[in-house]
Amino acid sequence: MEVTVRMIHGVAFDLCLVIPKEELEQCLLSMPGWEELVHSYGYIRHRVPDMPDGLELPASQDPETGQWFKGDRGIRRYKVPPEEHLEPTVGFEDRSAVHGLNLVDEHGRPTHRLILIGNRNLGNNPGFVAWHSEKSPRLFHLKGENVQGRTFTMLTSWKNGDLSIEPMRFKPDGGSYKPYLPPGHPRKEEDILWCTFGQQVLRKGKIVPIEEIVDQFYDIRHVFWFPIHPIGERRCSPAEEELARIYENYPSAFREKALGELRAGRPRSRYLHNAVGIAPDKVIILQRHGTVEEIGHWLREKGAEDGLILDNGGSVFTWAWWAYRDVIRVGDKRLVRTGNVIFSAPDWRPETVSLIAFVLRGPARHVEPSGTIAMAMV
Repeated sequence: MEVTVRMIHGVAFDLCLVIPKEELEQCLLSMPGWEELVHSYGYIRHRVPDMPDGLELPASQDPETGQWFKGDRGIRRYKVPPEEHLEPTVGFEDRSAVHGLNLVDEHGRPTHRLILIGNRNLGNNPGFVAWHSEKSPRLFHLKGENVQGRTFTMLTSWKNGDLSIEPMRFKPDGGSYKPYLPPGHPRKEEDILWCTFGQQVLRKGKIVPIEEIVDQFYDIRHVFWFPIHPIGERRCSPAEEELARIYENYPSAFREKALGELRAGRPRSRYLHNAVGIAPDKVIILQRHGTVEEIGHWLREKGAEDGLILDNGGSVFTWAWWAYRDVIRVGDKRLVRTGNVIFSAPDWRPETVSLIAFVLRGPARHVEPSGTIAMAMV
């Protein structure tokens, strides 16, 4: 495994982590609030029929009480710090605990070599779906979304431990949904462990044109630059008003409005994106500022054949098992607890609705016996 973090003042601030597939034991998807958030609209910027008049956007609805809130207060309790995803159980306010990833011991120390990255568009932004063979319901999508007839580009974890990016459709199958790969695909749907949506920016070695995927960016600021700044307590800048108009009649008019912004020459934004690239022999994690197309280009430079974006901005982080966290005392012993963030956005929000855990082969800790290393100088 190779990890590079560049922090050059005024020049670069990014991470690239390459995991050989032979090192990857398994890849796990964590979303503790799966069953509750499937009844939520997420964190939305467009109006929906049962939203109170006058509620300021963005807004969210508590899936249990139905109460609406400005901002993300309605779904905030389903977001927990990365370390809590690793516990045997994860609990929220006023509800029983659910199963966590169970990848730490009783003192909170990782029991495996782990890399964690965010997957935080899932559960927040419309258009993001996931399917898990061990969840109920198996298909996750936000309230009111129609998934039939659409093809989703899915980061796909297979039961044999492999990871790939696949085009997928979902069709009703009894009381749930079943994933369908394109006709003639060499793999079988029954072998999928889980899959989660991301905007594909690299396909078979070619950069995907922004015109193809612009409407997949629900937070359109990840594509276009809006010089937003408040000009008074109750007044918004003209750019904020322009942004709000893009979300009118969402989703039916969203694609045409986004394409209209492209044709009109609205400046593009260079955002911090969290992306995953796949090659036959390796997985590439890239977290870097750039346009959508630049992310695809940089993934290709690192050897990826396919690549997609999972989340953006203040959601972006990488957590690694070796990083020092703290020292705890257990009886007469002092134990070093490891596992910490090695890269994050400047405005990173630790509470995470969903993340992906890369579990690597080998023990979490390796202690070199004394006297086994000799150094020589000539």
